[in-house]
Amino acid sequence: MLLHGAVAALAASAAAATLQLPPNGELRVAYRQLQAGKLSEPFWHLTLRCWEGTCTLREIGFGACVARPGVGRVWLPGARTMTSRTQEFVLTEVGERALEAEERGKGTTIKYRWLFTTLEDASAKREGRRQKRIFGSLTGFSGAAVRSAPFADKILTWELVPFKGRFVKTKPACDLALEGLPE
Repeated sequence: MLLHGAVAALAASAAAATLQLPPNGELRVAYRQLQAGKLSEPFWHLTLRCWEGTCTLREIGFGACVARPGVGRVWLPGARTMTSRTQEFVLTEVGERALEAEERGKGTTIKYRWLFTTLEDASAKREGRRQKRIFGSLTGFSGAAVRSAPFADKILTWELVPFKGRFVKTKPACDLALEGLPE
């Protein structure tokens, strides 16, 4: 039994060693949250950008409508960027055409999964790059989140549901408010 476990561990480490760096390029997707059978009003737009093994995840959030003095009910967009270099999120290649990422913070764990096609980067040979693949197109996306609510003694969960279609037109529930120079 011990030998069987050692062989399995060796096979798993050999399989992991054959995985390459994530492809160069970027993948983009917009999603909403599905919780208790209902899609959220807010939505998010993700851009996963990788170059030579280092990846960044940029998220633009279009949150719920809020009342702002002088402008009424508006959406205030928010953005943040995380990088695999500082371990703000951990990215794992789980196959030739699949990446998973995990983000942890403030009592919430979010997992993302991208499925994609790849292309051979002909310029990589000429320039001596380590990564020879580039992202082709996004073929699938999924995700889920878990948040512990310590004061409510419960755990909240939700799915990340991507918009369907190459380019999707959507109408927010209220106007978007952007900041400019004061008059």
